[in-house]
Amino acid sequence: MKAAIFLYDGDCGFCNATVLFLLERTKLTSLLFCPLQSKYAENFFAEHGYQPPDLTTAYLFYNGRLYQKSSAVLMAITLAEGPVRNLGIFLAIPPFIRDGVYNLISSVRKQIQLGQSSCRLLTPQERQRFLLL
Repeated sequence: MKAAIFLYDGDCGFCNATVLFLLERTKLTSLLFCPLQSKYAENFFAEHGYQPPDLTTAYLFYNGRLYQKSSAVLMAITLAEGPVRNLGIFLAIPPFIRDGVYNLISSVRKQIQLGQSSCRLLTPQERQRFLLL
């Protein structure tokens, strides 16, 4: 199985915190990361025939399928190790409800302060998991 790709808004602190959360709980072989503003993301969407991405939306490309919004985040969480992967149970909630909550958070995501005033440096192994070109 190829690694899944989590595509996110690289200019959003909340989105970056989500990436760090996933990075710390998944293996190199299960999940890669790509900011939507990268050349890789631009090429990815064009090569797969998808519309240009919405920067207010997270995406997950997994097993040949592109997930969006709450489905993308929850499917990515199911790839995590340990008890946190059980949060995938929320996939049972109808998408219109999950995405309603997702849209609400997305609308204020750039105002959400997560308590860190500095960025955590990535290890060389972690940097390998980011697709940018």
